[in-house]
Amino acid sequence: MKAPQKNNKELIKELAALRKRNTELEESEAKYRDLFENSIEGIVISKGDQFVSANRTLIESLGYDTFDEIAERDIFKYIAPESTKVISDLIKSSESEDLSKVRLEFKVIRKDGDVRDTEMSIGSINIGKEKFLQSTFRDITDRKRAQTALQESEEKYRSVVERATDGIAILQNERIKFANPTLIQMGGYSYNDFIESSFFDYIHPDDLEKVRGYWDGRMDYYDQVRRGDLHPGLYEAKFLRKDGEIAFTEVSAGLIAYKGEPADLIVIRDITERKKIEEERRKLEKQLFQSQKMESIGRLAGGIAHDFGNILTVILGHADMMRKIFDDPTTMEGNAIEKIHKNSIRSRALIKQLLNFARGGEFNPEYLSINSVIKDTVEVSGRIFHKQVKINYNFSDELYIVEADKTQLDQVLTNLIINARDAMPEGGEITFKTENVRLDKHFTMKNPNLSPGHYIRISVTDTGSGIPEELKDRIFEPFFTTKVKGKGTGLGLSTTYGIIKNHKGHIDFYSEDGNGTTFNIYLPASEEIMNKINSEGRIIPGTGTIMIVDDEEDIRMMVKDELESIGYKSVIATGGSEAVKLYKAQKDYIDMILLDMIMPELGGKDTFTKLREIEPDAKVLLMSGFDLKGEEMKMLSEGAMGFIQKPFEVDELSQVINQALRK
Repeated sequence: MKAPQKNNKELIKELAALRKRNTELEESEAKYRDLFENSIEGIVISKGDQFVSANRTLIESLGYDTFDEIAERDIFKYIAPESTKVISDLIKSSESEDLSKVRLEFKVIRKDGDVRDTEMSIGSINIGKEKFLQSTFRDITDRKRAQTALQESEEKYRSVVERATDGIAILQNERIKFANPTLIQMGGYSYNDFIESSFFDYIHPDDLEKVRGYWDGRMDYYDQVRRGDLHPGLYEAKFLRKDGEIAFTEVSAGLIAYKGEPADLIVIRDITERKKIEEERRKLEKQLFQSQKMESIGRLAGGIAHDFGNILTVILGHADMMRKIFDDPTTMEGNAIEKIHKNSIRSRALIKQLLNFARGGEFNPEYLSINSVIKDTVEVSGRIFHKQVKINYNFSDELYIVEADKTQLDQVLTNLIINARDAMPEGGEITFKTENVRLDKHFTMKNPNLSPGHYIRISVTDTGSGIPEELKDRIFEPFFTTKVKGKGTGLGLSTTYGIIKNHKGHIDFYSEDGNGTTFNIYLPASEEIMNKINSEGRIIPGTGTIMIVDDEEDIRMMVKDELESIGYKSVIATGGSEAVKLYKAQKDYIDMILLDMIMPELGGKDTFTKLREIEPDAKVLLMSGFDLKGEEMKMLSEGAMGFIQKPFEVDELSQVINQALRK
């Protein structure tokens, strides 16, 4: 059957539709061509291992100028050897599979030989009746390099953090998310102890408010640092260790990103040793200041003692002579002279204590039985006790002999007695105990100034109020006292401590608040025992002429009277210059020179030198209100015959002169 013929109107309508479809197809192809050519990503259409078409971006990314340059070679010419198999497998699978969702990475080789990392996504397209692959390429070389660098940087950062000598922690919402080995070791905790715990659990209560305040204001602080208004600073905080000890630390903080979220990076430095060193330095500075102050006080005390000694020499000398006239102590005159003499002797002991203080701990050692020293001191100090205080003795009968300065030990014991008395205002008991001990290395290691060996231990125990715990570290500090103002100087125990140390000994104590105190003193036993003959109180008369050289008239006349009372003749010189002049004229008649050390114009040392120039064998006996020190010691080594300290009694003077004249 014959198809019906279309009229002209229908033909014209179909022709218009066909033209419209062609136009739309041409526009679509133009849009595709425009997208293809101007894409920022490389696009290639391929069939098997051959390029069919490629856009300008791909051509240039491979380092070429025209498509003809790459079309002449197969695809594998542009593939790095390590990526060849991946592309080969892809081409084979494209013949039978839909590759519209395939995305892979591989390496391409540019014209100049540079190898670039590429990411490729693939799809299939039909052109006519044929199937082709359309591939889109992105150069990811810079991204890959950045990832590698970041990974290397993270590894280096982790290595630095792991090996850091400071403790490092990362916090988020106050919780510890990371802690390095140093911080774990610093606290004595395990890693699991730290993780997810609160940072503030490890801050000492004393510093918690300060650290909290810093934490609350940290964001404003970080902003100021970023703006350059502030530099990252440090604050100190005490860190609680697992064992209960405290580590002094220096803490700094900064804002970082950790796993994509804001975090605080905390750096903690252990400054415990530095704190100890600083504290030791402060103590040394304090000790130096105290030493300088005590030195100044000592010079003042020495000057006072010297002048007082000269005055007392006159009083004591004349008291000695008056005792011979008024020798009956039952008469009013005899009793008065006896009291003058007795109190002069006591004053002389005070002068010796002042001089000992002024000389900074230098002492005149002698062999002592400590039991006798204790009893003598207690007897003299008896007036300071209340009637309710009972004294107990627990002495060893075979106590070692020690070589010590009796005056200084008297001072030590008196200080301890006063402290015991003040601790027992309502009365109580004081017990003195002595015993021989041997100190081993274990004990002396804790007390470096001691050496292992034999010692005596003196224990002074009271039943008083004891020493509060918070004061125990300070009781030997100079000028520290718990007494009310005007009732104590704070020098008693510090002086005691210094005296015992100067004797190469040790002092410590044990006390419980409310349960009394025991002070233990350790003194080294003497290496040799001396039997001294005590000639005290025996006047030795003599003959001969003695020149008295002193700038104090009262002393010159008193010594002249004393010497003449025991048989000597005397020549008077008012100073060093006159002594030299008199000795030149009368040296054949003068048997000995009694020379004062402290004189104006020509002092004792220079006078001694000039006298020895006149007569190298001149017998010179030194006297001074100060005790024996460096200058006198040197003069003794240069030929001086001896030394006597003011104030002195006639029996002492007679013994020293007798001993010197016999040399």
